[in-house]
Amino acid sequence: MIKLMKEPLFHFLLIGAVLFFVYDRTQETHTEEKQIVIDDNHLNHLISLWQLKWQRPPTQEELNGIVQKYIRQEILYREALRMNLDHNDEMIKSRLAQKMEFLSDDLTTLSDPVTDETLKGYYTSNQSSYQSPETYSFYQVVFSEDRYKEPMREAKRLLRNMPDASPEVLHAYGSLRALPFFIQEQNKQQVENTFGGSLHQALSKLPTEQWYGPVQSAYGTHILYLTQKTPPKDLPFEQVKKVLQRDYEYNRAQQNREAMYEQMKNNYKIKIETELYSAVSSEQ
Repeated sequence: MIKLMKEPLFHFLLIGAVLFFVYDRTQETHTEEKQIVIDDNHLNHLISLWQLKWQRPPTQEELNGIVQKYIRQEILYREALRMNLDHNDEMIKSRLAQKMEFLSDDLTTLSDPVTDETLKGYYTSNQSSYQSPETYSFYQVVFSEDRYKEPMREAKRLLRNMPDASPEVLHAYGSLRALPFFIQEQNKQQVENTFGGSLHQALSKLPTEQWYGPVQSAYGTHILYLTQKTPPKDLPFEQVKKVLQRDYEYNRAQQNREAMYEQMKNNYKIKIETELYSAVSSEQ
């Protein structure tokens, strides 16, 4: 008997017996709960999902497979619920919580359509988000190691000896002819994409018509002469109307999610009975 209890097959049969016992205990006697009904609306939904994935309607054989797959999934899903297999499953909890938020989003889309008056109010309240970026026009002289042994030293010497020289005079200096000498109306992102953040940081603080440097970039050592700084300008309402509507609807959906959550949260008493949580919270 002891030898039998050590056999893997015995353990497998024992586990199977326990699962069968739990399954049998959780069975419901109501026959209406054992029905799986697939009506036209449901079938059309399954077909739509298929077409969305495969970009064509299913054949009759494929349709039969779709239905059988759904029936199998529904049976296994219901029996898993009866056996309480969803208990403490983080993936299921996360998915159901996500579906509740999607439900809130669906309710948002059913609300009143967004009018121009509403969008204009949102536009006015968030004006700084709908502006053209600040732009810079500037001259640059770049010193690199391909011509100068100490580019930084050479840039400082030039600024010290010729601080008021015109851009035309300093055009003869420097080493990188591949880079443009004059750059016109480039915004922050364009400057950073080309030269990196250090050049933009310098330009954003510079007065116009004055040499400044040295500033390092991946290309070498720069001295800069800012000719014009164009501040941000409000973009016309009609130009950003589509973006406004997208942003407004997104923010409204987020607000509705939070409102729905707070309303549901009020129905619960929340107790955090652990000293660990308090200790971690106090450290943050």
